[in-house]
Amino acid sequence: MAFVKIVPEKDMKVLEKYLRICGTHEVVLVPEGSLNRFPAAVASEIREMDDTGVPYNFGGEADYSIDILRDFPSFQAAELGLGGFD
Repeated sequence: MAFVKIVPEKDMKVLEKYLRICGTHEVVLVPEGSLNRFPAAVASEIREMDDTGVPYNFGGEADYSIDILRDFPSFQAAELGLGGFD
């Protein structure tokens, strides 16, 4: 089951800033405040990884799964039962 949320355009621009990086849809987000709880050396390594591609397998299931319905017809619209996708 998924929840449908309509996102205001200004908020979508912020989300896309972090979700659409380097042409991929796979991203690991690190809340900046979390870095304070890590050992300094680890936090430093994470900062060096910022905005770079790294090998990562999501442990089988990501914490969040996000899809974006932008167009009709589309796979996303069809999955929502709106039809229009062959």
